[in-house]
Amino acid sequence: MTSILPRPKSKGASQQGTPAAERGADRRRVVDCEVAIVGSDLAALALAHRLAGVGREVVRLAVPADPALPLDDLLAPGFAMPAGALVQRIGEDDAGALWALSREVAAQGRDLAAAVGVPLGPKGALLAARAHAAGRLAEEQALLARIAPGTARLVGASDLERLLGGSSFVAALGLVPAVRIPCGALAGALERAAASVGIHEIAADGPVSCDLNGLRKYVDTPSTRIRAFEVILCGTGVLRAGAPHLAAGLKAVHFAAGRVPLSGAPPAYGGRVREFAGFGIDYHVDEGGLVLAVETALPVRTLSGAARILSRHARGLLPDGIGGKAEGRGYRILAAPHGMPLVGRIDKGVHVIAGLGLQPLSAHLLAAALVAEAIGGRDDRLALLQPFLALEPRGALASLRDIASVWRARLAARTGVAKAARASSASVVAQSAGPRPLPARPRSEAPPTASPKPSGASRSDGRGGPRREA
Repeated sequence: MTSILPRPKSKGASQQGTPAAERGADRRRVVDCEVAIVGSDLAALALAHRLAGVGREVVRLAVPADPALPLDDLLAPGFAMPAGALVQRIGEDDAGALWALSREVAAQGRDLAAAVGVPLGPKGALLAARAHAAGRLAEEQALLARIAPGTARLVGASDLERLLGGSSFVAALGLVPAVRIPCGALAGALERAAASVGIHEIAADGPVSCDLNGLRKYVDTPSTRIRAFEVILCGTGVLRAGAPHLAAGLKAVHFAAGRVPLSGAPPAYGGRVREFAGFGIDYHVDEGGLVLAVETALPVRTLSGAARILSRHARGLLPDGIGGKAEGRGYRILAAPHGMPLVGRIDKGVHVIAGLGLQPLSAHLLAAALVAEAIGGRDDRLALLQPFLALEPRGALASLRDIASVWRARLAARTGVAKAARASSASVVAQSAGPRPLPARPRSEAPPTASPKPSGASRSDGRGGPRREA
């Protein structure tokens, strides 16, 4: 895979390095270019840099980016969809190719961060399981050993307790390479460096509409019309304008997220921890406390409600480490229901990059790299993600199923914890009591004999007392 680092500045199609502009009949400014990118997330910025660096005339329409959880970003291989489900969907060969690409891009992302002056955070990414999911996690590790050797290392319960400061998780997969990046720092650095690679940026001053039929595509705002031969829609917000059929298939995932102060020194592990097949917990620890996101079945409406949820789960993760009141709020993240990013071509000259809200940062860079190579006609590996674009519209029944799935996960986790506690208690009792041998009887002592039956004077009446014969 080619490097994702910014290439030297390109002059573009015009002498000034900016697209030609003219006034249309409706008094809107008309901007012509080869490629129009609609979006402001990291994938949009990385894609614009790549295309401008190889001589493409690029216009980026800056629209509000998708909301994100307040945790640090993570450069690590993998996707929100477990590897087992991915293999069932597309087979081992293609799943292995996607994992290999994500691992390569995660390593390249560190070079990109260094090139634009973004400091890296602590290393590490753990996919942790409670007792009820330990067997499934072992299956995940065995599968990754086949399709992506060297990507995941198994961590046992004793090491986890030492690293995390609690005993909530009994096993984990450590993903490599993995590193935390300060929230939004890489996207901000790329945005500041946009002028150096000849990208023309336009701020959207109102609603965006798209006409993506025909050879030339149109992206409109109240004051500007962009005409391009290639259009890339980046972010779930712009899907309603350019790909409403995909927007109708997105799933709303609700979180309570924020910070919980800690007492004393933080745990030894500073990387990101994501729960496997459980509550939907994602967190990391820094000097300011525990930064935590917990998936909820229903939207979190109040700050006090979010604080209660965060405090309850924080006490479960670090029973002796909570040192103050939690502060958080509710978040609503739109994602694909299958847990993979929506990346691919939806029509001739039209690509989408969306559904990245719950994905690691490396998935943003991977999407940008694959779309850029596909537009240049040099690579067809974008087809690996094409099967995940087939989304069906979701209705009220699908939302009810989503709510039920969260409660099922919570019930499974609580049942697993209760079973593990009962098994541990039974083991301790059995070890402390043990089978007691019968006392030895002296040889001279005669064995006890059965007492003779009564001669008919009385017998039991069935109520524990004697009964007289007639």
